[in-house]
Amino acid sequence: MGFFIAINGELKEHDFEYLVDLHSLRVEKTLPSNIPKNVKDNILKKREENAHRHYASEVMNGPPRFLTSDSKLLDATDLMRIYEIRHVPIVENSILVGMLSDRDLLRLESKVDFENVILKDVMTTLIVAADHNTSLRSIALVMYKENISGMPVTKDKSLVGMITRTDILKMVIENKFSY
Repeated sequence: MGFFIAINGELKEHDFEYLVDLHSLRVEKTLPSNIPKNVKDNILKKREENAHRHYASEVMNGPPRFLTSDSKLLDATDLMRIYEIRHVPIVENSILVGMLSDRDLLRLESKVDFENVILKDVMTTLIVAADHNTSLRSIALVMYKENISGMPVTKDKSLVGMITRTDILKMVIENKFSY
């Protein structure tokens, strides 16, 4: 199990086709062409093992700060400001039903009254989420390919955390993760 697509509160398992050959991406291109096959295979195996040793549960921020769909847009801006976050999951009865990001707020800034608009009218209802056991490498690739800056993390289909591009970059900077 790796990823889910949440559509209007229904979480369905989803496979991204480009993840099938994830281990072969870029890896062979970085090796000299004249090395023996057994050495090359050993190097590739070690790289693959290292790439999958970090998982969402190790990197995610949690427990997540969230709101309900009947909360006001102003509540979301306050939550983002107070906790210095850029993504707010919207949850109803423990089920992920939407997301709101700082980019959504910028888009809405001059168009709506933040005190009177409720989140269910402006939240994104098509969400990509990762299972807590999904490899960080897979998450990084999906976030890149799908232009996602923050991804909810689930366990048994319940929201348990958030992972952002910043979290992944921090792992790279600290030499805990390499692609």
